[in-house]
Amino acid sequence: MVRPEALSQDPAGADARCAACGAGLERDQEWCLECGAARTVLHRPPDWRPPVAIVAVVVGAVVIAALIALVSLSIQASR
Repeated sequence: MVRPEALSQDPAGADARCAACGAGLERDQEWCLECGAARTVLHRPPDWRPPVAIVAVVVGAVVIAALIALVSLSIQASR
């Protein structure tokens, strides 16, 4: 739980407080030494599975289209 008084402190100031436990933080301190909470917001990397699935579907469609074209050309050439 984030303490409201911790949110009102300037994160770049010398008397900054941890948003999780309220412990004092130094100006260059990135992690709280009391609870281990990060001072900055950590963003999760984007999920790689949806783009890979989209690329796989597109590549599969291109391969199928190429095979259909190859079979069509083979049938026309044998006539």
